Amino acid sequence: MHYGQVAQQAALAQMPADQRDAAQASMTAMRPYLPVISVVFGFIIIWFFWVLSALVFLGGAALTGAEAKFNLAWVAAVNSNVVYFVGAIMNSIILMVRGPENANTITDLFALPSLGMLVHGSPKLIAFLYGYNVVNLWYYAVLVIGLERVLRMKRGPAIGTVLVFSLIGSAFGALAAR
Repeated sequence: MHYGQVAQQAALAQMPADQRDAAQASMTAMRPYLPVISVVFGFIIIWFFWVLSALVFLGGAALTGAEAKFNLAWVAAVNSNVVYFVGAIMNSIILMVRGPENANTITDLFALPSLGMLVHGSPKLIAFLYGYNVVNLWYYAVLVIGLERVLRMKRGPAIGTVLVFSLIGSAFGALAAR
């Protein structure tokens, strides 16, 4: 939330006075609805993520001759997300311990150890490499096992499918970073 306010103030500072006043009035009018919008948007995002994941897994299964059924790909996508949620909780705890005053850039929100810690300067590269943090690597290993068991994929195609999936996820992260 602190980072959102910092980014919002930076955007307002770059606007001409008339646009800034209109934007501030708009934000003030929306403030009471933000909690509901956040919850609804959160549910939409997770469902989008599950559908996208299931489609990638389904595509991998279809291309490799495994059991290509959407319901099985959906099961793998939804159930494997437990690991991803644990990572999100761990990241949130680290951010809470650091304190909100330390979240001033998008890269400050990447708290888990990752390859992104090895580079500096480019938020897009840092966000891309953050897709390979310690929890996501665990998540990807669970996904490989899940694809082998649920979709009956062989190890090589399962690893390839998860690699493509991880690249897509990291690319989305890079696109969102500024």
